[in-house]
Amino acid sequence: MTTPREIAIKLIEATSMLGDPRAEDPLVPALSQADYYRIACHMLFVCRRCGTCCTTGDPIKLREDDIRRIARHLRITPSRAMKRYAARRVSETGKSFLAMKHTRPCRFYDPSAKGCRIYEARPWSCRIFPFLGIYGSEDAVKVHTSCPGSIEAVRALTQALSELKESGYRSTDDPDAVRRARRWFDDALLRLSPE
Repeated sequence: MTTPREIAIKLIEATSMLGDPRAEDPLVPALSQADYYRIACHMLFVCRRCGTCCTTGDPIKLREDDIRRIARHLRITPSRAMKRYAARRVSETGKSFLAMKHTRPCRFYDPSAKGCRIYEARPWSCRIFPFLGIYGSEDAVKVHTSCPGSIEAVRALTQALSELKESGYRSTDDPDAVRRARRWFDDALLRLSPE
């Protein structure tokens, strides 16, 4: 397990030299400082099973691989999973997207266990909540005050960064160290993917 301090150190390194071509890595997508902070917070996030996101999230967006994974998990065909659990919706901009049918609460939310009955196969949009994806589209980290895990993650990162600053820890000007830290965050994002 990675500690808040270790994540904070990597965050400081990854956000050093932003915009400096010497630190660019063709194998790692260019991210903003806010993106790195969101990934760091997400790495520290621990779901407290409060059920808020499962009972208020709408729409719960789906990808084709979400349908296949849910179907495998439930031991049904993808076409049956699509028919039972998915619906096409249209965004405000007129773009069609796939979403879970019957949200609020999510039909896979189990109120007695305060959790998801398909957690291992949960959709991508659920995996990246609360810090990544559409939830982090602004230029800052959004703290979801109704989500205890969100608050705890931000506090842990803020405290670790503060302690490093107080100890005199400084950012780096070593392009190799910056690239290694950015790859580390890119690997963390890849680990979120279930397949």
